[in-house]
Amino acid sequence: IYCLFNVGVLVFSFGRELYCRLTGWDASRMLFGEMLESVMHTPMSFFDTTPLGRIINRFGKDIYNVDEKIPNTVRMYLSTMARVTMVLLYICIVTPVFILGLIPLIIAYRIAQKYFIATQRELTRLDSTTRSPIYALFSETLDGMQTIRAFGAQDRLRRRNAELLDKNQQAYFLTFSANCWLAVRLEFAGTLIVTMAALFAVIARDNMDHSSINSREAFAGMAGLAISLSLSVTQSLNWSVRMASDLESQMISVERIHNYVVMEHEADHHKPNDQNLRAQRW
Repeated sequence: IYCLFNVGVLVFSFGRELYCRLTGWDASRMLFGEMLESVMHTPMSFFDTTPLGRIINRFGKDIYNVDEKIPNTVRMYLSTMARVTMVLLYICIVTPVFILGLIPLIIAYRIAQKYFIATQRELTRLDSTTRSPIYALFSETLDGMQTIRAFGAQDRLRRRNAELLDKNQQAYFLTFSANCWLAVRLEFAGTLIVTMAALFAVIARDNMDHSSINSREAFAGMAGLAISLSLSVTQSLNWSVRMASDLESQMISVERIHNYVVMEHEADHHKPNDQNLRAQRW
């Protein structure tokens, strides 16, 4: 039975991973094809007014997020949320009074999550915006290498590249600071869960019937397991919020790709009556 259980777990994990991967790759291939076709049919004025680095960023970093990061984030978010839900459900079954302390904790948790996700989303958009000029400068430098050497502009372009990198790193520093802000609050929430699980277990032990030794021993084992599980729920809470914020931040890549898909296009290259006109010409 134990071997069959392990085989079932492995098959389920493999099926879940395969489904997430195939779904993500199919969505990425569809978005890439639609964006490529849209860019190929845009007017020439689009290429005159849009830096090349911005286009490369769409086909590079944004497609990479859809292709690789989003499927992993969805899988990890679902697994961490399932783990947290099962732990809290078990603690509520062992000590039903835990629900009274869990309700305000969930409200505070949701407020912090919404605030962090909104901030993380804008910081990710800022990071993507400041990365495009770096690609543009790099491609322009490669195209004009002979001119740059002829006029001795290496130092100026080097300083310009350093300035663009500094701006991009400022956005990354703010993202790192926001993660630290969230970590402090989630660690505090995890500590409260452990405290309430231990406190309510003691209260329930004092209020239970002491006539049965077996019931007291069974409750002690279940309470100990609840406290042990609550000790590990802090990391799951951290990952659940981080995966939720990462998922919403990475969906900005889908939004940026969609903006290129719905751009204004040129007239159709082929009309339905082209064949008739060609036949009349010949």
